[in-house]
Amino acid sequence: MGGWKHVYKVSNKEELLAAYRQNSPYCRTLQEFIDFTQYVRCFTFGKSDILPVHYDPKERKYIIDHEYLSPALGTRIVKDAQTINQALGYEMNTIEFAVKD
Repeated sequence: MGGWKHVYKVSNKEELLAAYRQNSPYCRTLQEFIDFTQYVRCFTFGKSDILPVHYDPKERKYIIDHEYLSPALGTRIVKDAQTINQALGYEMNTIEFAVKD
């Protein structure tokens, strides 16, 4: 679906079932909510060329900040994005990381 459409934050079974019923006939994915401190969108070209960019999903905008990631975190994010692309066989993709702790 993409674009944060039909995304719901639920905190109990009743809210989950209500959101489930609202989304028919769409495919549903249930995932943990991460109260992130940093959010990164990676643009990937080929399976290994990765450009991580600071992204604010609440404001839906990119932020230019060359010091946003520590060298260690930047290396980890690029490596994880490469692993995902290799596993899925994608040549072009965007991958998002919500970072906490």
